[in-house]
Amino acid sequence: MPENDLKLETLTEHPFNAATPLSALRNARTLNSITYVRNLYSVPDLDKEFRHVSIGRAVELPRVLSFVEVQNLGTWSRVITQVEVSMHGGTKW
Repeated sequence: MPENDLKLETLTEHPFNAATPLSALRNARTLNSITYVRNLYSVPDLDKEFRHVSIGRAVELPRVLSFVEVQNLGTWSRVITQVEVSMHGGTKW
């Protein structure tokens, strides 16, 4: 199946949780559109007019962006490697 035809496998609707299809894991990278989704709570219905993001502290250019400004920032692609290690029963390295 072509990579663009793959869809997330819905596990629960409310809150939305979905799994990456196993066939997608044969590739070295996974498209954002089919990367697993885990939510503990439903997404709240927020008034975008009153939401903003404040960027400060250790940055060169502190600023406040509106919800719309954040949406208009665009997207970019990066290759990220994630490694998770579970330590059970006192296992040591």
